[in-house]
Amino acid sequence: MRRLLIFLLVLCGSAAAQPAAVVGDWSGTVEGTGLTTVFHITETDGVLSTTLDVPAQGAMGVSTGETTFDGTTLTITVPAVNAVYRGTLEGDVITGELVQGQPTTLNLRRVSDGETAGADVAEENVRGEAAVATAPLALDEPKAPFPYQAEEVRVQSVEGVTIAGTLTIPHGAGPFPGVVLVSGSGAQARDSDVAGNKLFYVLSDYLARRGIAVLRYDDRGTAASTGDYGAATTADLALDAQAVAEYLATRSEVESVGIVGHSEGGAIGPIVAVASEAVDFLVLLAGPAIPGREVIQYQLSKDIVGAGLAPEATGAYERGIASMLDALASGDAETAADRAAAAYAAEVDGVDMSALQALGVTSERVGALASGLSDPWMRYYLGYDPALALREVSVPVLALFAARDQQVRVRGNVEAAVDALAGAPEGTEVVVLPNLNHLFQPTQTGAVTEYSTIRQSYAPAVMDRVADWILDLQP
Repeated sequence: MRRLLIFLLVLCGSAAAQPAAVVGDWSGTVEGTGLTTVFHITETDGVLSTTLDVPAQGAMGVSTGETTFDGTTLTITVPAVNAVYRGTLEGDVITGELVQGQPTTLNLRRVSDGETAGADVAEENVRGEAAVATAPLALDEPKAPFPYQAEEVRVQSVEGVTIAGTLTIPHGAGPFPGVVLVSGSGAQARDSDVAGNKLFYVLSDYLARRGIAVLRYDDRGTAASTGDYGAATTADLALDAQAVAEYLATRSEVESVGIVGHSEGGAIGPIVAVASEAVDFLVLLAGPAIPGREVIQYQLSKDIVGAGLAPEATGAYERGIASMLDALASGDAETAADRAAAAYAAEVDGVDMSALQALGVTSERVGALASGLSDPWMRYYLGYDPALALREVSVPVLALFAARDQQVRVRGNVEAAVDALAGAPEGTEVVVLPNLNHLFQPTQTGAVTEYSTIRQSYAPAVMDRVADWILDLQP
C-alpha cells in the first residue's frame, strides 16, 4: 500500500534553524530497493525546502512535506508515504534512516559541483514513452517490434486536475476491449515503476499484444499530470480514474471498458464501477476487501508480533497502535498527530518496552510515524471499507490475490471479497495464486525488501489469466 512502500518517496518542506550546512544536493540508495534517491535542499530567508529525484522511476523535482535542521539532525517529513527521513550530518555525509513503520537505512553523501546527481538519466524513447538510460532492465522489459500504436492523451478530471497518459491501441481491425490501469498507493507515473520493475509498462505491452487497448496514466500531481497528490484521498483518486474510464469509452477503437486496479487501484475500481456506466468489467489485483483500519493495523504490527518478544510488550504495542489509529481517524486534523502519539504512550506506559526499543521502536519514532500518518489520505483510508462498493458492483469481476502477499494478505481479504461479490454477475471469480508476492512476482518470502531483487514484473501466468478472462467476456 501507498504509505508502506519505501520506493515511492517524494520529499520537500520548510523550517528554520542553521540551514546552510545542509543546503545542496544529496544522493543515496534506499537499502533493500537499490533505488538511487537525490535530495535537492534549498534555503530562502532561513526556510528550507527540498525536492526529490528518483531517476529510475522517472520522478524528477518532486516536492513534498516539511524539512528541518537543528545544526546536527536533518529531518524531512514524507506525508505522501507516511514516512520520515532523519539523519545526522557529519561533514559531507548524512547517516540516517527512513522510518516507515520499521526503519530503513538511507545514507546520503553530498554531490559536488559538476557531478551528476544519480547514475540514471531519464530520456524519451522513439515511442515518446519514458525510458531510463542506465537502469537495469527487468527480464520482461518490452522489446520491439511493437504491434500497436502509442498515443499521448490528456483527460480533464475535476477542476485543477488534468490527467496525462498513454493509450496503446493494437494494430488491426477493431474495435477492441479496453482497460484503464489504476496504480497502487503512492504517487506513481504511468509505468508504475516499483523497485526497478515497470509493472504497468510491461502489463500494457502484454495486453496490447493480446488485442486489448490499454490506457495507463500519471497520478494527479505526478509527472505530466496536474493537481495536488498529497492532498488527495482515495475518493479523489477515484474521480480521476472515472474521468479516464469515461474518456476511453468515447474512443471508436474501444468496444468495452474495464478497470485493472492494483492494490489501492483495486479499491478504486469498484468505486468507479458503481459510479459510472462506462465500466463493463473489473480486474482487481491484490485489491483490499477489508476495512482500511485493519490493513494498517496489520502492516504496523506484523513484524513486531512475529519477533518473538515478551507477550506483555507485544500486547502493549498492538494496543498502542490501535489507540494511535483511533486518534488519527477522529477529531481535529490539526491535532491528530499529537493525539495519536499521546494515545500510544498511554497504552505502553508502565510496560517494559526495552526489547522494542532495541528494534528501533522508540517514542520518538512512534511520534514521527504518527505525524506521517496524519495526512488526508490516511484519515480517509482508516474509515474506508472497500466491501461496501464491492457489494454494489453490477459488472463481472476477476479478483486475484497472491498467496505470499505481505501487504494485502490473503487471510481476511479473500473471505471478505467472496462474501461481498456473492451477488456479482456471471463470470466473477476470486482466485488465490500461489508463490507470488504483492507485485505478483515469483517470490521466496513475499517480503517488500525482496521486490528489487526479482528482475521480473508480473509473472507471465498472471498476465495470461487477466488477458484470457477479459477476452472470454467479449461477445
